[in-house]
Amino acid sequence: MIVLWELHQTHTLEEVQKLYGKLLHASLIVPMGHTYLANLETMLGIFHNSPFKPHTPLCGTQDDLCW
Repeated sequence: MIVLWELHQTHTLEEVQKLYGKLLHASLIVPMGHTYLANLETMLGIFHNSPFKPHTPLCGTQDDLCW
């Protein structure tokens, strides 16, 4: 899933929700990974009334996903 995410520079709300959900689920097994979800959590809130308009991930999101 992360590999597919990295293929694009911008993402819709649905794409962010899907990736966040999968990583949140994985963080139940690897609790330390929950720390690296903060940028995705913040990104969920920037869509406001335009869920289909793609947005660029926040600075640092790529580093978090590399973890």
